[in-house]
Order: sequence, then C-alpha cells, then structure tokens
Amino acid sequence: MIPFCLNFTMRSSVQYHRLLRSLLTCIQQAVGPRLFPRRAVWPTTLALIEAVNNAICHAHRGMTSLPIVLNIKLSARKIVMEVKDQGRGIPKEKLKHLHLVKPEAMHGRGLWLIHHEMDRVISKRNNNGHSLIMTWAKEK
Repeated sequence: MIPFCLNFTMRSSVQYHRLLRSLLTCIQQAVGPRLFPRRAVWPTTLALIEAVNNAICHAHRGMTSLPIVLNIKLSARKIVMEVKDQGRGIPKEKLKHLHLVKPEAMHGRGLWLIHHEMDRVISKRNNNGHSLIMTWAKEK
C-alpha cells in the first residue's frame, strides 16, 4: 500500500515552475516528516524541476500543447517521482557521459544534478513517449 500518491497532468510550460518549487514542501508539510523527511525536500524539488525542464526543452522542444504527467508516490521507505513526456527519451550515449559534466556549467547539467541528488534514476521509453523515474531512499 502506498500511503500517499499524487498524479497530475500539466502543459509543457515553464509557467508551472512556481507551483513545482512549492509542491514538495506543501506535500511534506501535509504528510509530515515520517513520510516525507525535511531533508528530502531540497533534493527532490531540484530533481523534479530539472526533469520537467528537460521534458519542456528537450522532449517537447517548447511545444506547450504537449502534456507532462507527474506521479509522486510516498511510502515508508522511499519517495518516487515519475515525469512522463512525449519525447524520444534520453540517448544512452548521453547517460554514459554524465560524469564528464561540470557542475558549475550554466547548461547541460540537469541529468547530472538528477543523478547526483537521487538514489536511483531510470529512463524508460515506451510507445507513448518517455518516463524518468527518480527514487530518493529514506534510509541511506
């Protein structure tokens, strides 16, 4: 059983950034520190915003009519966030070279940040597009 689950669909637009910046803080305050530890708010918010940015800029290439679907699930052991878009997915070659990204770079570090902050990241391509599934484990 999943104690908390939120699913919603948004347009592929940066107008949602303000909402996304406060979303996980609001969830944490609503469910409390047992389900969503305070120390998880920053890394999960950063990863969620970076994943949505990638969907807007790279997968949808600015086409605001395309949807982005967010699934956020909290359980006793982990926080799982999924960002679904209608893009082709992340080229495997790009994933192989994440270690070469400079953290101080102005662009091109979103995937590096996601992998750095999350405990597990899975990129899945399906018939309808792409999903990035990010997991933050409560026990380190």
